[in-house]
Amino acid sequence: MESIGNNDANRDELIIQQQREIEKEISDSTPLVSEQLALTCLQAEYKGDVVFTDKIQELSKKYKFIRRTRPDVLTKNSENLLKLLKTNLWSLGFLVLHWKTFMKLLWM
Repeated sequence: MESIGNNDANRDELIIQQQREIEKEISDSTPLVSEQLALTCLQAEYKGDVVFTDKIQELSKKYKFIRRTRPDVLTKNSENLLKLLKTNLWSLGFLVLHWKTFMKLLWM
């Protein structure tokens, strides 16, 4: 019976190790923040979704570009990371759109 418990624990450790390796591979190969992308790239991504494409049209009246963040950004201490990211982008001269403002514009 004890060996079954050890096997489960070992399997859990292997799964966790594999997950960490995948996360490391993603973080090594994908930048934290992407290069500048035309806002129109969202049109192709959400083609067929009338609500989203209408909102993208509204956003494109004011903004021309977006920058994507790595998928794991919001999973690790997101509040502090986002504050740091916002401060760094602001200091580099980028307009930083607050998330609430973005959502408000998106759902107008």
